[in-house]
Amino acid sequence: RPTPSPPSQNTSNHYPATEAPPDTIETMLLRVRSNVGVWRVQVLDTATPEDLLKEIAKTRPHVVYEKPLSQDPACNQNLDMNSSCQSQGLGHGSMIHCRVDPSTCVDVAMVPPSAPSNAEEPEKMDTAWTNNTSNMKRVIDKDGSIKLIPSTEAP
Repeated sequence: RPTPSPPSQNTSNHYPATEAPPDTIETMLLRVRSNVGVWRVQVLDTATPEDLLKEIAKTRPHVVYEKPLSQDPACNQNLDMNSSCQSQGLGHGSMIHCRVDPSTCVDVAMVPPSAPSNAEEPEKMDTAWTNNTSNMKRVIDKDGSIKLIPSTEAP
């Protein structure tokens, strides 16, 4: 009497842990630690470091890199910009390092100055803020953060 063969391990609905279904596009979250903080960037799993820089530029378009993307905090092991992140040992949640010029990483979310303490005198509010936000300058606050403030200087 013949013995039944065991069921196939590779059915159409099951893939080994290291393999994804052929039509599935996966994304991964990479963390970029710089001298000004950590940025979390979502990219395709086939992305290169060049693609990662493009994603960063979408939210921080004026960033100037003093040291390139690297695998180590000292930025001595630079990433190959043309090879995929996965081929360089990076995966979901990996930390990448770089050094940037802090003055190019200003948060452009502007908050108006607080209202005057006497709420009955709204005409004394800073009208320069509401009428002219194009002339701004960067200042370093006491806590080291960079803030945009209205400036009377010509651009």
